[in-house]
Parts: sequence; C-alpha cells; structure tokens
Amino acid sequence: MSSTKRRGAFDPNALGGDIDSLLPQSPPRPTPIRPVQPGPAPDDPAPTGVSAPPVPAVRSARSAPPEAVVAPEVYQTLRKLTMRERQEKPDRARSYGQVVLDAVEAHAEDLASHWRETTAAPAASRLFRRVDPSQPRRRRHASSPARIPLAGIIPEDLRQLDTLAAEWGAGSRSALVEEALRRYLKISHK
Repeated sequence: MSSTKRRGAFDPNALGGDIDSLLPQSPPRPTPIRPVQPGPAPDDPAPTGVSAPPVPAVRSARSAPPEAVVAPEVYQTLRKLTMRERQEKPDRARSYGQVVLDAVEAHAEDLASHWRETTAAPAASRLFRRVDPSQPRRRRHASSPARIPLAGIIPEDLRQLDTLAAEWGAGSRSALVEEALRRYLKISHK
C-alpha cells in the first residue's frame, strides 16, 4: 500500500453550506388517476348537441399470420419444397401460404367431391343414423400435428379458403389445407 492518503470524490465542505438546500423543498404531488368513462361505441351516433371525445389512436398489435394444422409428414414435405425453392430461386420462392393456394387451385375439382364421397348415406333399414354424415370425422394423427403459418395469403383469399372448406364439407380450414397438400405433394394417407 502506498503511504499517500486518497481523498474521496465528494467533498461536503466544497458545497459551502447546507446540502438540504439542493433538495426539493416539498415532494412532488402525484398526478391523480381519472377513471375512463365509457363512451358511445364507434358505430353509434353521438347524442345530439354533445360531441364525442376524440378516440386516441391505438397502435394495433402485430398479429400472427393465420395457421393450418397438418400431419407432420405433410409439414416436412412442404418445408423441404419451400427450402429447395429458396435455394434454387430465392427471388421467386413461394411461402407456405402461396403453396397452399396453388395446391387448392390445382386440385379444386377433386377436393370439392372428396368429402361428399367419404360421407356415406345411412342404411335405409336402420332406425337410427348414429353418425351425422354431414359432419366430417375428426382427423387423427399418429404423431403430433404441425402448425404451418399461412403467410403470403391476403385476407380475401383466406376468407375464400374458409368458404371453400365449408362449401366442400371439409369441416375446417386445416382439413382442406392438409388434403390439398397431400394431393399436391403426392403424400398418401397412412
């Protein structure tokens, strides 16, 4: 150790007086919190003679793209296809959503009739139908299904996809997407 004594960085004598004079004399008062009063809904007209308060602009949270749930083997094949396209032609590679739309368009006629053929009419000799043939059977997967983001699909096309799933009797967007991809990617049912 050295024999010289070091001085601290703060010298209270350098202030020349009372340190309390540097502190605020009274604590700041907290800003009162006012409860938000519910106003008329945006579509409701404002009452006559009263103008509605301005609605603050709310930044919308970034939402995730819509999804479809498919069998793992369908997901893996779709992933390989899109990765290969990105390597071969990165400027023209398709997103999952674009491949889905291409698959539905390529097999529209087959898909439109697929669910009608799989729902059999009840036997005439039975008293009870037991299963509603208009409701598609629940899809079962041997392993956990995979979620694919349908990025690259504009809202109008997404609504059309959901409409086709309902019209064709697919039961859900995911069922339609999986069947379309199976046909497009040539993946058989196990």
